Amino acid sequence: PVWRSLGRFFQWLQGWRLAAAIVILGCFIAGGTMLVLVPWDYSVDGTGRLMPVVQREVFAPWDGQVLELLVAGGERVEANQTLVTLRNDELAAEIVTVENKLHEKRKLLLSLQAQHEVAEKQGNREEAVKLQGKSVETSVEIDGANLQLKVLYDRRDRLTVRAPIAGVVTTFQVDQLLLNRPVKRGDVLLQVMDDTGDWHLELEIAEQRVGRILKAQQQKRNNADTEPLPIKFCLLTQPEANYSAELKELGTRTVTAETSGSVLEAIARIDQTTLPARSIGAEVRARIGCGKSSLGDVLFGDVVEFVQKYLWW
Repeated sequence: PVWRSLGRFFQWLQGWRLAAAIVILGCFIAGGTMLVLVPWDYSVDGTGRLMPVVQREVFAPWDGQVLELLVAGGERVEANQTLVTLRNDELAAEIVTVENKLHEKRKLLLSLQAQHEVAEKQGNREEAVKLQGKSVETSVEIDGANLQLKVLYDRRDRLTVRAPIAGVVTTFQVDQLLLNRPVKRGDVLLQVMDDTGDWHLELEIAEQRVGRILKAQQQKRNNADTEPLPIKFCLLTQPEANYSAELKELGTRTVTAETSGSVLEAIARIDQTTLPARSIGAEVRARIGCGKSSLGDVLFGDVVEFVQKYLWW
């Protein structure tokens, strides 16, 4: 049956069918040769945002309740400008307690000093020494209370939260987020960014594509090439325009993104003079150039990696 099937096939494969088969086979061979031998630019895609380089988060210095909010989202602030005032009732009560204690100790010290003078005048040496010892002890207690009160005053002053840098408040709907709400020490209250300085791209790259970038960087080091990997990116608000950037820094550990799964964060340096009006947090799509590779690898590399990941291992 096998030989009869082969015989019928070759009998069918004659004339124009043979010519067509030869042409198709030649096309397959030529295409396969091109996929293996023709070099092509290989790039790794990433997504991210356009952000100022200088960014500061403003934290709550102590537990408390937001008493007054003096700025709004998008408002420009100066360094050391008051942003938020907090109220801590426990701290206020502690300050009153220490102040009363200090007042009582000062009154006691005056009384002891007066009694000491009387004892000295009456020649009661033993009583004078005893009163002098109590006066020294009270003075030490007053010094401790003053130091404690200084620490408490410092904590109270820090309840007035000030801007660490000059810039723009980038937190959205600040009043709804903070006003009259309790906060814990270390909670992020606001973000301030300097939009007048340098800008960069904050990118997220899928974990399975990072190996290509590391390989390209290693090849550059082997060739004594110190230039960073080039990047082409576009703003989603202007997809028709492309801009250039350079890979400045690649993260050392993966993080979990809400939509992309496991990603590695990267920072790209940009030429901000070529950009139009800049918007904080504008989304971008970027392609990181990883050098030359075969055309087949560029077109079907993802398929090969999929087979290796899910079918081979």
